[in-house]
Amino acid sequence: MRIKVLHDVTVDVFVTHTIADPDPKHNYTNEYYRVLQVKELMEKYIKKSDADVILLGGDFNEGPVFKKCWSYITTTVWRGLLSPTISAHHSSFLHDCLYF
Repeated sequence: MRIKVLHDVTVDVFVTHTIADPDPKHNYTNEYYRVLQVKELMEKYIKKSDADVILLGGDFNEGPVFKKCWSYITTTVWRGLLSPTISAHHSSFLHDCLYF
């Protein structure tokens, strides 16, 4: 969803809910499908957004991260949101917002 706010600032809002794992007694996870869902989300929507601000939220069905390394999904989302292309496109706006 795209929203226009003050001074023609555009905000794209994305909400998702990736597939959960079945009961552990089934002895498999749906991690493979979650990764595909996140890749599609990032490639088809987030990376193509030209909004001034991108808000992404939802249930990624990722457990708490207690490891030194983030999970593939968490890393993919953060890299996508903070990629040089997106950061360069939004850098002046982000600077104005963060350092007013």
